[in-house]
Amino acid sequence: TALPARSLPGLLHGLAETQPDAPAIRWLDTTTGARSDWCFARLSAEADALARAFMTLGVRPGDRVGWLGLNHPALIAALFALGRLEAVLVPLNTRLAVAEWAAVLDDCKPRLLVHDTSFNEAAGVLCDGPGRPVDLTLDHLLACAPSTLLPEAPAEALDRPALLVYTSGTTGAPKAAVHTQGNLLANMAIAAQVQGLTAEDTVLTVLPLFHVGGLCIQTLPALSVGATVLLHSRFDPTATLRAIAEERPSLTLQVPATLQALTAHPGWAATDLSCLRTVWAGSSVLPPEPLKAFMARGVPVSNVYGS
Repeated sequence: TALPARSLPGLLHGLAETQPDAPAIRWLDTTTGARSDWCFARLSAEADALARAFMTLGVRPGDRVGWLGLNHPALIAALFALGRLEAVLVPLNTRLAVAEWAAVLDDCKPRLLVHDTSFNEAAGVLCDGPGRPVDLTLDHLLACAPSTLLPEAPAEALDRPALLVYTSGTTGAPKAAVHTQGNLLANMAIAAQVQGLTAEDTVLTVLPLFHVGGLCIQTLPALSVGATVLLHSRFDPTATLRAIAEERPSLTLQVPATLQALTAHPGWAATDLSCLRTVWAGSSVLPPEPLKAFMARGVPVSNVYGS
C-alpha cells in the first residue's frame, strides 16, 4: 500500500485542501456534555496555530512535548503540529500516579508539559524545580495566537521521530517506544486497508489516545482517508451506546472491560447496532461472553491485538 504522504503535515494539508468542510472530529466531553466539531480545514488550521505556539515557546526539532489530559481534538492537532516542527509528542497515561509521571518526564525530558485543568495540581508538582518542563494549560495553549512565521513544512520527514508512547513497564521501568512519521503513515495506510476504511466511514473512539490502541489502530487511519472520528473524552457506556444509536458509527475499537460494560448495560438490548459492520477489540485475552453478545446481534468482532 502506497503511503498517502511523505510527512504528517503533508497528509493533513492534503486532506484540508481536498475536503476542507468534511467533518474530521466530533468531540464529546462525556462528563459535562460539551461538544465541538472540527472539519478538516479547522484541524489543519489548529495544527498550524499550535505549531506557531510551540515555536514561540521554544520547541525546536527533536524536542519532546508532554501531554497530560483526557481525549481532545487538540491532542491530535498537536501531533501534526509537532510533526511540522520535527518535534515529538509524548502523551502521558492519565491513570498513573505523580511519581510515575515524574519518572517518564525524567526519562524523556520534555520542554513543555501541556495539560487540561483537571491535572493542574499534578502539573504544578511535576514542573516545579530547575530543569523541569514548562507548565502550560491546554486552554492557555489554545488561546495563543502568535504571528510567528512557520518554517516550510518538510516535504519528507519519514525518518523523524514523531511520537513516544511509554510501555506499562511490566518487566521493569516503562520504556518509550519511538514512532517515526514514516512509521505512523505506514500504519495508517495498512490499517485503513485492512479495515476497509473510506471517507464514508464514521469511527467511534472511546479508548484513551495515550495508548497506541486508541490513537493508532483506528483514529489516525480513519482521519488519513478522510473519514469522521467521533471522539469521546473518556469511555462511558451510556454515552457510547447513545452514540451508536444516534450518530451511527460504522466501526469502533474496544477492549474487554469496555465490551463487558456495554453488554451488561441496561440499554444494551434496546440499542440498534445495525450501523456497525465490525467491532475491533484487543489489548488482552478476549472473554467469550461479550463476544457472543455482539455476534448474537449480528455484529462481528475482530481481534486486532491481544495475548
